[in-house]
Amino acid sequence: MPPSASTRVALRFDEAFHPGFLAHGQAVRLIDVTADVRLRTPQGWSKSRGAILDTGCQVTLLPRWIWSGITFRDLGLPAEMIAVVGVQVPARLAEVECRLVDAAAISPTLVMRAFLCESDDVPALLGVEDFLTQCVFVCDHAAGQAYVDFPQAKEPAT
Repeated sequence: MPPSASTRVALRFDEAFHPGFLAHGQAVRLIDVTADVRLRTPQGWSKSRGAILDTGCQVTLLPRWIWSGITFRDLGLPAEMIAVVGVQVPARLAEVECRLVDAAAISPTLVMRAFLCESDDVPALLGVEDFLTQCVFVCDHAAGQAYVDFPQAKEPAT
């Protein structure tokens, strides 16, 4: 049996210097690992949007400007206040479909739960549950390489 294939989607490093430390002569980089994401809409798929891969974020977070035009399934839970970069915002849990894309590849469709935040002042964050649990995340900043591999779905045994 041949080895199973996977779909590899390249990620990128977005870097800036922390202005507060820089003002004191310390060049401390702020480094985000970012993916280009498309979300299912009633018309098909959205344009690509940048989302930060965040291993400290348990569930994916989407700001209102991203989720307002997508297709989602409300999970019927009451909205709750969640803390995002030091700000409390109301959010509700829903199920969304997304694909990661790069110049050469498109991931399989991922069905995942996400907090739909009632604010545009929060970043889009790809979290651990339902995202990183469906792929292999590789990050080698020294080599300038980061990507996610999505294993090919296994066929059921007959």
